[in-house]
Amino acid sequence: MLITHYLDLAATLECFQNLTYLDISNNYISEIESNLINHFSKLKILDISNNTIGEVGAAAVSTFSNLTSLNISNNAIRDIGADDISKLNLLTHLNISDNKLGRYGAQGLVALQNLNYLNTKQNKLCENGADYIKDLHLLEHLNIGENNLCDNGTVRVSFMPSLISLDLSDNNIGDIGAESLIKLSKLEKLVIDKNHISDLGIQSLNKKLNLRFKIDETTQLKRETR
Repeated sequence: MLITHYLDLAATLECFQNLTYLDISNNYISEIESNLINHFSKLKILDISNNTIGEVGAAAVSTFSNLTSLNISNNAIRDIGADDISKLNLLTHLNISDNKLGRYGAQGLVALQNLNYLNTKQNKLCENGADYIKDLHLLEHLNIGENNLCDNGTVRVSFMPSLISLDLSDNNIGDIGAESLIKLSKLEKLVIDKNHISDLGIQSLNKKLNLRFKIDETTQLKRETR
């Protein structure tokens, strides 16, 4: 169900107590009424991205205990909000990009040990945040672009052997960080544009992984079938 107008929210949602999927993204929602939450015990997929719910809204969302997929990107959420989201232990898919998370927000997310997909793009996780994220052992898809990662942060990410796709774009990664990724033997997609990697670093990464990569105009690397 897609809700595109703020005025639809209160009037419409209470009528649908059997909802398992709800999209209320791109509205003007700044708070979530507690009486609405009580009507959605069956909700599994929620997209509330591009609103302004902040910490209070994140705490409210954390009461949807059956959620398996949550998009809460671009909602001015800080570390405390991420800590509340970490209570949703059934989540396998989380997009919390374009918020204001730091290292302590990343620390909270480690509680989500069922995550298969995590998008933390455009936050402020830095090196220490990456050190926490690496402890999500079931994670296969990670976007940690635009998080002020340097080589040390990339080295930490390289200790995530289950990764299939990885986005490290728009960080401060050099050749050392790029070469550390050779440990990721299951990797099929690597996006590492807008960093500080030289031709030598790309060639070394390609050679050591023993894969054939397609290098497009933005230095996006994708594994090709031999």
